[in-house]
Amino acid sequence: MATMKTLWVSLALLSVLLVAVQGQRDCTPADFTILHPESPIYSVLEQNVSLRAFIPDTTIILYKGLETTTPNRINCAVSKCSLDTNSGELTFHNFQPSNASNYTMLFTKGVDPTCVYRFALVKAVAPSLSETQLNYTIDKDSGELSLQPMVSPGIPPAEVHWYLNDQNISVGNTFTFDSPPVASDRGIYTANISNLAGSASLSYTITVRFDPIITLEITETTATDYIIHCRAIAYPQIETIELFEIRPDGTLLNLHLEAGATSTTSNQLSSNLDYEGTATFAGTENCPKNYRCRVSTSYSNGINNTGTCLTSKYTCTHAYLLKF
Repeated sequence: MATMKTLWVSLALLSVLLVAVQGQRDCTPADFTILHPESPIYSVLEQNVSLRAFIPDTTIILYKGLETTTPNRINCAVSKCSLDTNSGELTFHNFQPSNASNYTMLFTKGVDPTCVYRFALVKAVAPSLSETQLNYTIDKDSGELSLQPMVSPGIPPAEVHWYLNDQNISVGNTFTFDSPPVASDRGIYTANISNLAGSASLSYTITVRFDPIITLEITETTATDYIIHCRAIAYPQIETIELFEIRPDGTLLNLHLEAGATSTTSNQLSSNLDYEGTATFAGTENCPKNYRCRVSTSYSNGINNTGTCLTSKYTCTHAYLLKF
């Protein structure tokens, strides 16, 4: 008789347990007063990571895995974690690879289960790069150019921030230049790839070939004397920079060959990668003439800027740029 009574009690307890298990449902956002952060939760090795999941008037039981079975139940006193039922705050201390797993929090009121919340605790991995520096030379004929680092994005996926000469210009996995590129696109582009586990960076040196930018000035030094000064900025290096007088019949007089004009072509500017060239001619007669400065590089053969002496203070008028 005692044995039969014990059997009935055991069956009754089993029945209650089955009802309890069958009655479990997944928690919804509406159940929580506080839930932060939501799954998955990422953590760096040997750091603390916390989750706060709070449902008023409930008791929390923590399990490792997706099943709320006794072998899976976690005793935080021996598992390097802490669980505050009053606030719903769960903290894993000194996160280790063995902590990376799925977890289940069972919320109960009295003997009745309210709901279960399952979350994943994931080891964060820093992004890594297969390259560290690249150089590109582009021009108006290059077509569209995009920079995209060859990166292992890490866990969680890293964000990519783009900088031009240390100024933040964009966010995204790829940076695309406007087409055609212009001289101001040149510089050092840096992709900074980061997540909570670490960061990596990749630099691109972008050089832009462009037509020479020419400034031509004519200034009076005495009542009859004058100086013509031409300055050009270009990339690649300037090969020739020459001054010409435009005769009334349209032919050109080379002032270097015929009148002693001087030029320099090898100056590289310290502020960027561009090259500077200058040409100078000192005239000793009145200046009622037209002049031309012609600049050539390996990219642009014969770019011209024409200036005209005025009848008073001899400053040049910027006339046109022309391929010659």
